[in-house]
Amino acid sequence: MIFETYVMHYSPLRERFDHFMNELNKVHIHDPQIMMCNDRENMDPKKVSLYKRHDIDAFNEAALTSLKKIGLDSTPKFVLNDSEISLTIKHLDALDHFVECGNAAFALMLEDDFMFMCNDIDLTEIILEAPEGWDVIFLGGGLNLDFLSVQKTLPGNPSYLLVNHPSTNTTSSMIYSMSAARRVLKSYHADGFVLPLDWQLNYFFEKLDFNVYHTNPRICGQLSNRRFRSAIK
Repeated sequence: MIFETYVMHYSPLRERFDHFMNELNKVHIHDPQIMMCNDRENMDPKKVSLYKRHDIDAFNEAALTSLKKIGLDSTPKFVLNDSEISLTIKHLDALDHFVECGNAAFALMLEDDFMFMCNDIDLTEIILEAPEGWDVIFLGGGLNLDFLSVQKTLPGNPSYLLVNHPSTNTTSSMIYSMSAARRVLKSYHADGFVLPLDWQLNYFFEKLDFNVYHTNPRICGQLSNRRFRSAIK
């Protein structure tokens, strides 16, 4: 395959493991990298130190990207719980593995509550037919499309929507190019993180001037707070 698949999984939740393996089998992915290290009970202190818990200035700056979507200029500083920190670290572990191994040009990042909307999805085709110069492609998520501000649709290629920042739709299903993964990793190691993963990526993607696309219609949904309970706010 031209892409490597990574699944962020909280290892005690066997029901989720069975769920996502079944979902991957539907689209003929049989060898995912399952990120089970750094569960919330056993996180690497060095990686936890990337969370800049007390940096109020960094929090206020990074939050602005997401706040502008809901018409706010500021929000009281909040502290991430261990589940949110763990999820970010698992995504970082996946990006590190992808970049260091270099076995593929693209990385499919999934969280263990994702679900494919149909069974005849060709992810290689989605990558190869994507607009030139894309950095990240979101396959769907838990939020409706109207949460996003569409910058434009491409003539002759309506299956991809270029969106304005903030550009995430949760982080349950997304594809990185190699160059985008390298730049996001560099940002994390230079700046750390202060926000939940989706808001933090909103900030990084805008700062890095990423071209972020969403598939149209979305091909993935998310089961947290529907079939599965979640500790992620």
